[in-house]
Amino acid sequence: MRLYGAFSMYWVDGTPLPLKTIKSRALIAILCMAHGGTHTRAWLQECLWGRSHNSEDRINLRQALSSIRKTFGADFDTIFTLTNVDITLNLDRVKLVGDRRDGALLEGIDISEDLFCDWLHDKREMTLVQSASTLSPSEFLHDNPMPTLAVLPLMSISSSRHESHCGDLIALEVIRSLSRSRIINVISHLSSRQFQLETIELSDVRQRLNVNYAMTGTVRVNGSHVHLEAELLSTKTGQVLISMPFEARLESILAGCSEMIRKISTMVGQAILSASVELAQNTPLPKVPAHALLMSSINLIHRSDLAPFARARRNLEELVERAPNFSIPKAWLAKWYILAIAQNWSSDVAIDTMMASKWADEALGTNPVCSFSLAVDGMIQNQKTGSFDLARNRFDDALNIDPNNAIAWLLTARLHAFVGDGEKATQCAHRANVLSPIDPNRYFFQTITATAHLANDEPEKALDLTERSLASNRTHASTLRTKTIALQQLGRHDEAQKTACSIVKLEPSFSIERYRRSHPAMEYPIGTVWADALADAGIPKT
Repeated sequence: MRLYGAFSMYWVDGTPLPLKTIKSRALIAILCMAHGGTHTRAWLQECLWGRSHNSEDRINLRQALSSIRKTFGADFDTIFTLTNVDITLNLDRVKLVGDRRDGALLEGIDISEDLFCDWLHDKREMTLVQSASTLSPSEFLHDNPMPTLAVLPLMSISSSRHESHCGDLIALEVIRSLSRSRIINVISHLSSRQFQLETIELSDVRQRLNVNYAMTGTVRVNGSHVHLEAELLSTKTGQVLISMPFEARLESILAGCSEMIRKISTMVGQAILSASVELAQNTPLPKVPAHALLMSSINLIHRSDLAPFARARRNLEELVERAPNFSIPKAWLAKWYILAIAQNWSSDVAIDTMMASKWADEALGTNPVCSFSLAVDGMIQNQKTGSFDLARNRFDDALNIDPNNAIAWLLTARLHAFVGDGEKATQCAHRANVLSPIDPNRYFFQTITATAHLANDEPEKALDLTERSLASNRTHASTLRTKTIALQQLGRHDEAQKTACSIVKLEPSFSIERYRRSHPAMEYPIGTVWADALADAGIPKT
């Protein structure tokens, strides 16, 4: 089945499977992109024929199914399962071909029903935001392992039109903020706002939008201040995962620069991460939903203790075995091996570097236009070959596919820092931080941003960032080195010596000779400056 560009279907031997009507094609495409290949008859009727309040839409659906049955012949019953409530397409019998380079999703299928227009808008938006940067067509369209969130309309306490408009604006800004994340899928504002908070049923939200979580809340405007009560709910259980009050000045929201929006986005992201970790810990591994398995792995992979870090690898291997057509778990496995080396937990650096390359190659083999996989591969190439040019080419490719890839911007910042271009390094690091309001590896963003400021002759800023980073990951050797250099440059020699002792205790074999031999920045003058600072702080020469 080809979903990008002009829709088409054919048997594996190339024999076409023509469908006479656009709505019959749309029906199959919708089922193909549904979770488990299933939708209710009621939803399909409303989506394709609207709410007619009579039996006409049911007749239209039956006629469409009759036409599809004639096309598939005797194979219809092995490909489709019909009940009085649901219609299911057996996804194991479907192979998707092509990708977004072939054209827009379902190009030429124009149906003037509001629900269909909203559905297609969401799917096309998600292909631009997620598919190019993370998922191959089959990943994105079938069983996306990323958690999906709907930010529902915020209810006005006084039912005033002014407050309703303000709540609508806040919901839109939260969606914009969260959609920058590469670990959460966010349903568009257009689709989410179809629900009215007073009459909302979570089961309806889950079924119609296929989301794991929903954010709801109330808004009250008091003069120049806005008061908000926000809740994050599991659409499966109805459990309130977190509930918090927020307050902001109205003009900051209208200007699109409210700190409240950032806080809400951070709260939602952290709550989803925490819920995923808890679910993964308290559920037998084979029964953990894919989205919870991925999110818990991303959380655990950035822990500063070895036990949860090791558990992240087991979770990712389970996800790869369960869903071999997903590229993202493979890319995270590649990153796991690189982080094992960076954290000094590797028993064999050469083997772990080889394993990182293997998983990165498999990730790109699954989806060659996965921006995240390209960024991780650039990181590995720099580790394996020391080649800045090769790594930069990978990062450039990643950003050409997805200009909002925070990891690619962050790693580009590190490259600029290592060659001594502090101005470009800080610019790229700032861009990465703006694009990643809820990234679970915040310490990693902070330590590379610190390195960028160090390269830009700003040791005070670098020191502040290293201390914040170490609060989350106290054993990250690179962060400790950056902190030592910053302290030495600030003339705080005693503190620099103390931090240098921590490095040697953590990594007894570390020496200036090893640093000069292995650090990529040593090919440039800034590398010598940093090595001299570490030596002055007391790092052994050999």
